[in-house]
Amino acid sequence: MSGRAVPLFLLFLCLTLGSVQN
Repeated sequence: MSGRAVPLFLLFLCLTLGSVQN
């Protein structure tokens, strides 16, 4: 993984979890 792929993956994961909780 590149240094840019990790934060993007974490951001996407946070958005997904937020959508599920709401």
